[in-house]
Amino acid sequence: MRILVADDSRVMRQIVARTLRQAGWTGHTLIEAADGVQTLDLARSANPDLVLSDWNMPGLTGLEVLRLLRAGGSEVPFGFVTSESSPERRAEAYDAGAQFLIGKPFGADDFRELIAPALPPEPPAPRGTGLPPNKAVRDLFEALLGRDVAVTPCPPVQVGPGHPAQLAVLVDDALRMVVVAVVDLPLAVRCGAALELVPSREADALLADRVALPDAMRRTIDEVFNIASTLFNVPGAPHVRLYATYAPGDGVPADVAAVLGTVGRRLDLEVAIAGYGTGRLGLLLAT
Repeated sequence: MRILVADDSRVMRQIVARTLRQAGWTGHTLIEAADGVQTLDLARSANPDLVLSDWNMPGLTGLEVLRLLRAGGSEVPFGFVTSESSPERRAEAYDAGAQFLIGKPFGADDFRELIAPALPPEPPAPRGTGLPPNKAVRDLFEALLGRDVAVTPCPPVQVGPGHPAQLAVLVDDALRMVVVAVVDLPLAVRCGAALELVPSREADALLADRVALPDAMRRTIDEVFNIASTLFNVPGAPHVRLYATYAPGDGVPADVAAVLGTVGRRLDLEVAIAGYGTGRLGLLLAT
């Protein structure tokens, strides 16, 4: 799917793009427009499947863009992400043919609630997600970290009191849970430290002093989970993407907790990062 994000603020375009990823739309092409005229041109020429537009932009307002598109016969799903969220503005937007208006500030839940109904239903994803080979996991970590990595099978990674871990839920394009990924705290800290070029002694000190991840390191591991979803995107299998993450100590939904008790259909590996040490990774199939 191609999503056109229109806002004269580059920072706001990045925030919208990040919120889309957090809401589950990570496997799509994002197109950016910095003013109203560019938005109109791209909406006509780039064939987007969805337009997310600010209201006030140079050249043409978002409302003017929408009216011109509808006057030209375009039925592209169009929604506003704007601080102009008064009842009067909402009425103008819907009268012009907008499917939704999301007021600022916003979050991933707002995107999921309002954007999904505006899109055409996707066909059921095929079944067939399988566990990746050990070598693929090793190669992914080596490419990410730029360091030698060794992986060896290990007992199931535990999650719970006394066993802090960061979790990720991967879903298919119909938002069905497909994979739960688990990184124990030692691997999260050591992987995050290697990525952020933090000395290994600081990673060891962090593990000795606390059982929670710093916010910056949590975001780093979230991105590792996002990249790790590519392990499951192989020919013949459904497309898989990151949907949600849970830091050590976060409450976990019951359906995710049920998957954590899976005995089979899982891959558990000890991951040794050269110069940093070891931690454990678990990949559990939910279907």
